[in-house]
Amino acid sequence: MAGIAGIQGEKNGALVGAMLEAMGHRGPDGRGVRADAGGSCGAVSLNAGPKAAAGPLTRNGRTVLWDGEIYNFDELQAALGQEAVSDADLALRLYEREGAGFVARLNGPFALAVLEGDTLLLARDALGQAPLYWGERRGKLCFASEMKALQIATDDVHAVPPGHIYEREFRPYAVESGPPNVPEGPEEAASELRRLLERSVERRASGDGPLGSWLSGGLDSASLAALGCRHRSPLLTFSAGVAGAPDLLFAKKTSEFLGTRHFEVVYGLEDMLKVLPRVIYHLESFDAPLVRSSVANYLVAELAGRHVKAVFSGEGGDELFAGYSYLKALPEGGLPAALAEAQAALANTALQRVDRMSAAHGTRARTCFLDPEVVAYANAIPGPWKIDPRGGTEKWILRKALEGLLPEEVRMRPKEKFWSGSGVADSLAGVAEARIGDDEFSREREIAPGFALPSKEDLFYYRIFRGYFRSPRAVEALGLTVHRETH
Repeated sequence: MAGIAGIQGEKNGALVGAMLEAMGHRGPDGRGVRADAGGSCGAVSLNAGPKAAAGPLTRNGRTVLWDGEIYNFDELQAALGQEAVSDADLALRLYEREGAGFVARLNGPFALAVLEGDTLLLARDALGQAPLYWGERRGKLCFASEMKALQIATDDVHAVPPGHIYEREFRPYAVESGPPNVPEGPEEAASELRRLLERSVERRASGDGPLGSWLSGGLDSASLAALGCRHRSPLLTFSAGVAGAPDLLFAKKTSEFLGTRHFEVVYGLEDMLKVLPRVIYHLESFDAPLVRSSVANYLVAELAGRHVKAVFSGEGGDELFAGYSYLKALPEGGLPAALAEAQAALANTALQRVDRMSAAHGTRARTCFLDPEVVAYANAIPGPWKIDPRGGTEKWILRKALEGLLPEEVRMRPKEKFWSGSGVADSLAGVAEARIGDDEFSREREIAPGFALPSKEDLFYYRIFRGYFRSPRAVEALGLTVHRETH
């Protein structure tokens, strides 16, 4: 499945059908609705992997709705001792055997709902890679994968917190990743990190259809393409940027080095403005740095969607290995807390962009850096191995782990903001400045009590956003870029 929706305690298949229609882009390969006195639910499906499910799965009075992928499927199935035919089937079997706690063992993005009579279980993966929203309707809960779908049923819009389960109330759960091996030195750390990344990529390279990789020209996406080539040949790579953008140049060099089948889209300001309303509609945000980066992401996802159902995406590399410039200025010992903050913000920033832009074109993005084993190990690596104190090189340990896999100019390329490297830069901000006067900005910038937009660019995007999302609670469900200069 790729999009789920439901209403607790209300038999209303037509309403659930309308919710699914609003996010049909998430699942162009199938749709199913089930309704009875206990509740109504449905799903749209995307056949991006070998264990995809086609709709609500009901057994023994329980109905499971599943959006996600389980990359440790074989291990969990073996431990269960039962044969499952899909991710949703395995999730239901594990729930029947263990209760809701099984979600802590899942490796992969997921949003899950189980309806049994008029009782409801909701769960979301630890980092919030898969989206899920909830709200109340006539005293009962309803839920959907996207805000645009939920607002059809209610104006009460909230995000399910990452790493939480709902059973009458929300509570957090801890991921079972096992204690990471403590690295003895940088050489050992680089070797183990490479092994874990190779394992993560291998898990996410499954399936029979063609597989792609978004290729920005930066270190993170290039590393996944390099590792992915070992499991799929040819690997398809996709890039987007304005004419002469650095990302296009470095992506092409990486593709030639790796021997991928490469595609690129070149766009200008007119193209950006043309797709901007669709970007904001799918993104479900007006946060300026997030929208800016999503324009290039939307266009490269559109290109990829013509060729593949699934792509690798490099999100998480900066948050795990200290890729942002502001981190270099932190006092000694401050890096772990800052990286934990950055990882916690992923759900409403980079991961929201990745999910929505890929889903907009009927594809699924696979974020190999966010495998639980990789995350646990990366967080155990000492800070001086991430930002080299001798020269200030960010992501030093990751660069070392990738020696020999990439052209040196790509492996050692300094971090660039996605929207900068792709050539978006200040183009959209300039349009906002030209179209919105100072008096207009002063009058309109406070969009909620105590919530003032920081720039005309934010207001430019908010005007589009409010045309799609009417609920006043929608603003409260958004995450905003904290370190705006770094994304």
